[in-house]
Amino acid sequence: MEPAFPSDGGRGRTVEGAALLGGAVVLALLECAFTLAFSAPSFDGVGERLTFCGIELSLALGTGALLALVGGGVVVALDLVAPARRMPVLALLAAPALAFASASLLRGPKMRALPGHDALVVLVAVVAGLVLAVVLVAAQKLGPRIAAGRARVAVAVAILVVAVGLHCADEWVLPRLYPAFHRGLELAATCLCAAAVALLWRRRLHPLVSVALLAMMPPLAYVQLRRARAVSSVLLDRAPAGGFVARQLLRVAPAEQRAVATKMADEAPLPPGPTLGTRDIVLVTIDALRADRLVPSVMPTTSALAASGVRFDEAYTQVPHTSFAVATLLTGKFVYSLSALGLDAASHETLAQIMRRERYKTAAFFPPAVFFIDHDRLLPLEKSAYGFEYVKYEYLDATRRTDQVISFYDTEKPARSFVWVHYLEPHEPYEVHTGFTEGTPGAPSTTTGLSDAQRRYEGEIRYVDAELQRLFAYLQRTRPGALVVLCADHGEEFGEHGGRYHGTTLFDEQVRVPLFFAVLGPDGPLPARELPGAVGLVDVAPTLLSLLGVTRSAKMRGRDLSGYMSAARVAPRPRPVFAEIDRKKMIVDGPFKLACDLDVGTCALYDRAVDPAELRDASAKRPEVAARLRAQLDAFMSEQSRFEAHHDLPPPQQQLFERAQRGDATAATALVTMLPELEAGSRHDALRLLATLPPVPFAAPSLGELPAEDALLVLLARARGGDEAARASLLSRLDGAPLDDELYARIALATNDATRMARAIVRTEDRTLVVALAAALGQTHDKSHDPAVLDALLVALAPVRSRAEVSDAIGELGSPSAIEPLLRWLPNDPYVTVRAKMVRALAHLAAADPKAHARVETAFTALALTEGDAPVLRALAEALGPGRHGAVEVAPNLHAARGKQRLLFARPEAEVPDEAKELTFVDGMAMLPARWDRRVPGAVVLSRPVR
Repeated sequence: MEPAFPSDGGRGRTVEGAALLGGAVVLALLECAFTLAFSAPSFDGVGERLTFCGIELSLALGTGALLALVGGGVVVALDLVAPARRMPVLALLAAPALAFASASLLRGPKMRALPGHDALVVLVAVVAGLVLAVVLVAAQKLGPRIAAGRARVAVAVAILVVAVGLHCADEWVLPRLYPAFHRGLELAATCLCAAAVALLWRRRLHPLVSVALLAMMPPLAYVQLRRARAVSSVLLDRAPAGGFVARQLLRVAPAEQRAVATKMADEAPLPPGPTLGTRDIVLVTIDALRADRLVPSVMPTTSALAASGVRFDEAYTQVPHTSFAVATLLTGKFVYSLSALGLDAASHETLAQIMRRERYKTAAFFPPAVFFIDHDRLLPLEKSAYGFEYVKYEYLDATRRTDQVISFYDTEKPARSFVWVHYLEPHEPYEVHTGFTEGTPGAPSTTTGLSDAQRRYEGEIRYVDAELQRLFAYLQRTRPGALVVLCADHGEEFGEHGGRYHGTTLFDEQVRVPLFFAVLGPDGPLPARELPGAVGLVDVAPTLLSLLGVTRSAKMRGRDLSGYMSAARVAPRPRPVFAEIDRKKMIVDGPFKLACDLDVGTCALYDRAVDPAELRDASAKRPEVAARLRAQLDAFMSEQSRFEAHHDLPPPQQQLFERAQRGDATAATALVTMLPELEAGSRHDALRLLATLPPVPFAAPSLGELPAEDALLVLLARARGGDEAARASLLSRLDGAPLDDELYARIALATNDATRMARAIVRTEDRTLVVALAAALGQTHDKSHDPAVLDALLVALAPVRSRAEVSDAIGELGSPSAIEPLLRWLPNDPYVTVRAKMVRALAHLAAADPKAHARVETAFTALALTEGDAPVLRALAEALGPGRHGAVEVAPNLHAARGKQRLLFARPEAEVPDEAKELTFVDGMAMLPARWDRRVPGAVVLSRPVR
């Protein structure tokens, strides 16, 4: 019989090493087959498919070589142990992994509610260890027999079938969520594939082969990833195992930016446009209005007005967030980019300030939500109300907002006015409006196939359109000839690319918006015209000033579009349009869009003429277009502060600083190299920028030669790179140094000290830092008894943009003291994502306490009776568990039919009785009529009123 761990004379040639390498390759082949089968539209021809498989195999060989070295080393070490002691030693080596797996398996709400949960975790880990030992013993005894017998192939096939099942779970179960879960599935599938390989191909592997593969394959894969951009996009997005490895490789060595021109190419100017003279100007912005909803079936009044004026078919917001989108609209400048470069928002002159100089009466009607995001950076604009003199700054529905605008005209009676009105609808949460939302009395029927959220979204748009009809009719009676400019701040996503809402991607559903200029009244001076070609919100301010004959500021970056509005048609003269969010940057030029992620240096090209849904990366098919657009994007970023430079540096260093300020990860290494050449002030700025970029190897000057804060920054750079001595030294210096909020937060993160992170999270409003601090605090389970940690997280719930992540962290922290605050917050939070996160956090927190569990269950049952959004209802169903029914009797509302309906929660493929065969499941839900009284095994049915 062969030994359990067959090494080759102590020289490290192990069967296990070869099997692990082979297992990684088999898993890569499986992932190739899976991706080619289910993501075929993402590839263009056989060449791309072969390239994809080549990159997958390169990554697999590198990963497998690393596993072979580790696994082979363990086997060789076990060969030095007496045979009788090998199993205990191996079990001891596996104990940490088994304990972690056991804790993860039993951390759910139902499991945590079991008596003796902690003891159960230990028991499961011990049993898993015993099972592992039994498997190893069985493999030692039966392995040679199976390998030599006829059943060898059958057993190997059975093992591969299980591995395929694990990979299917990796692909389909909770995609892009719970990374540890997916990494565990991938490791388990690799080990099973390795076992099958060992049965079919028992070869020994010399460690030098593994070293050679480890040295060769990652660089080869990196080169392939950089060259085959289209395939790289598919790999990162669709292949869970290979994509994870590829992302780590790209982060280690992000692509360096090429040298580009410091000035964009000059464009042919448009001919002069019409001058409209003195007249009232009404600027209307509608929150979260997608461009594809400006159609007669949804917005009849607004569509008719747009058809009477100049409508731009392809308008883009520069940032898919209200705050910076409105700031860009009212200044004609890329405020988001300039803010990242350190430019004070107060330095930007607004349309209202210009119009006041022209003796217009200026008035603004907008909600505080305009400044929810990046409040600190836009504080000067908030304090000045964008320079408007008559301001109504409050939350109002569309009806009262319209009343407010009409009241302004009736009471102030301005000779000429510039008015901005912002309608918050249809921003999420999407409210139901009787007569406008499908399913309410008098409401029109919408296109079939829309989700409940989309139906309510369109209902809100119809409601706003009705109010605009009232406003436009009033203006036409009292202010004939008024110029109306209407647009949206951003769009809204409904799962087109796997997400919801806005502010996360640069796909058209989030960044494409409606835009038109129209004059109220018959025979207006603007032609009725639809114009193709990309334009931006940044173009509105200079265009409006040109139409009024007002000289624009030299610092405005937008383009004057008035030349397209003359009586004679002007041929389109395309110009690139840019948008950005966080470290993602986008350029649109003609039918092409290039979207880049500066964090890893990857770009995807979309040819929207043939791929309007933006599903296929066309980089490989049109490399010259991708290169041209990337050069244009680089040039755009390089000249952002052309008129407002704030560093006294040579141009190359200035551009490098600006790249780093925009979050370009490729700038980190160059900044480190540049440090010795910089003056003290610039060196300090460079060190602070390094704290915002991915860690890089750092050779610093002597700390004694640096000012105190710079010495801290050097320690921070070293600590972020994994230097434990620097981390300890940083911690000892932290409390005595006067630090600003951002630097304190970054140092607290680097030290991973719970007390200091709790202080930091209440001191900073930077979303990225708040999210990172919340995630770190959520993992400090040993500090869950410290009320300061929980108190800090509860305070951090206030900023809306990070509230969902903070809710997750509170659930992870595991403190029962959070239950009552969350229960008070939950019913009143307006955001669907946050409510769903809070439900899951509460279920997690209450699982270990029977009294709290009953309290939370009662609250969940009550909430289910009034909740109207599918993600929250699904979270409630998961928390209440299969077979549970709401016990509260609810009378039907005024507009509902008699009786109740029940919400059925079940997977669409679940077996349901014949009475429910015709139900349409949406997001795992279906509505049951009151007469239907049969239960679906494993489902949750909650009684609730008819809507």
